Amino acid sequence: MFLRLAQSRFSEKEMEDINHRIISYLIEKGFLKKADYEKFFPLGHPPPDFSVEEHIIKPGLITVEGFQAAMEGFFGVPFA
Repeated sequence: MFLRLAQSRFSEKEMEDINHRIISYLIEKGFLKKADYEKFFPLGHPPPDFSVEEHIIKPGLITVEGFQAAMEGFFGVPFA
């Protein structure tokens, strides 16, 4: 997955920025409800060890299919 690859190439600060932009996009486009996000991340941001799979998909905040569709729109390219 892109985010795992990105974690190995970007600094922690850069990953925080990428994660923030992706989460903002998910909320803006309606893939993720802001209230749900705030419930799971009461400090207003994901933890330093943030993982989409562990923190967004497994708890059921978004489906794998929904995340895939969101990332296609975010990056502007279809995923296989």
